[in-house]
Amino acid sequence: MAERADEGIVLRSWPNGEGHAIVSVFSAHHGRVQGLVKGGDKKKALLQPGNLVTFVHRRRLDSQLGTLSPDLEKDICGLVFYSPARLHMLRYVGELLYYALPEEQPYPRFFDTLRRFVTELNGAKTWQRLAFLELDLLGALGFGLALTPEEAVTDAHGSPLYYVSPKTGRAVSREMGMPYHDKMLLLPKLFGGVEGGFLDVFKLTGHFLRVALAERDLPSRKTLLELGTKSDFTDA
Repeated sequence: MAERADEGIVLRSWPNGEGHAIVSVFSAHHGRVQGLVKGGDKKKALLQPGNLVTFVHRRRLDSQLGTLSPDLEKDICGLVFYSPARLHMLRYVGELLYYALPEEQPYPRFFDTLRRFVTELNGAKTWQRLAFLELDLLGALGFGLALTPEEAVTDAHGSPLYYVSPKTGRAVSREMGMPYHDKMLLLPKLFGGVEGGFLDVFKLTGHFLRVALAERDLPSRKTLLELGTKSDFTDA
């Protein structure tokens, strides 16, 4: 019997059999781990997306699903229960990572980033931090964007960075990108551009997330951005 103990963040859970649940957790040392939680229907509060847990994963063979025995470390959902936007943010991030991360491949640096994101979800500038979380995920998956002046495609006249190439993910100066204006993505002010707001930020990250997800669209992201347009971009 192989047994692994770790800390993780719940991504998703769904019913399985009579009273049980299958739960997907992004863990610190083992990456995305999935297992059967016995009596999961009685642990719904614990198994909400975004909650920090400690767990033991047991299985006889690597090819088996195995069982997961989680204990609550921090009730993140309970902390943000008053905020529909923050709650939906947790659901979206859980769904995103469930589909984006390969199973059982560790990403320790990104785990630390995500842990900080969920534990500070009650803080200010939540939408901006979500945008940078998406950027960090793209980098972890090998789809990192090159948005700094040192990485950008610039011109001899020093015009400001204004576009991002939808193919390479590299920032492009206004003068260099102008002939291809209709094909370029806008580099929003949040990421070092000169203009562009809430929807431009998530249009940029969304384009490359679709590439990373093999063109899969996540309905939870669309719903979340609809909530965002009704709130203050500086906070959730």
